Amino acid sequence: MPRGGGWLMNVARLVFCFLITQLAPRSLNQRIDWYADTSQDMVRNAIQFQKGLSLREFLRRYGTEEQCEAALEKMRCPGGFRYPRRDGHEHGLVYGRRLKRYQCRTCGHQAILTAGTIMQVTKLPLTTWFQAFYLIGQAKNGISSLVFSRHLDVKYDTAWLLHNKILRAMADREDAYLLQGKIQIAG
Repeated sequence: MPRGGGWLMNVARLVFCFLITQLAPRSLNQRIDWYADTSQDMVRNAIQFQKGLSLREFLRRYGTEEQCEAALEKMRCPGGFRYPRRDGHEHGLVYGRRLKRYQCRTCGHQAILTAGTIMQVTKLPLTTWFQAFYLIGQAKNGISSLVFSRHLDVKYDTAWLLHNKILRAMADREDAYLLQGKIQIAG
């Protein structure tokens, strides 16, 4: 018997050749008719073909640090920044740092937009985080940390940490929602 299951490959080739000769249409017109017949039986999944965010559109929206910061501020503070400790609006801005800082006018405590998120003690730019969110969201079957590091142009360890932080946050959010009532799973 040949190494690596060579006899199995020969059987597979024979079956493949048989199927091709028996099932494939002979002429171009038959091929077109055969394709039209099979395409009618296939149902198009609406979720699979929904409009997504293209890479070009993503980079247009979140390509700079300022755009990412504005988007984060809009998501976290839709009605304007509210100071977390006193739940008030009386604050000033502290400039000269990488990220915009808010300072309470009463007690002087400072807060940044990333506080309380998975990005809170990071040295990475917001654009890298947003690109990481995009890549994980677009990867249908997941993405390895090595590929992640190549796309983000960061070290493997950094990519691994980013990847795991994001996936852990997604799992924690998913665990917060419990299914109730009658649940059916299509098989």
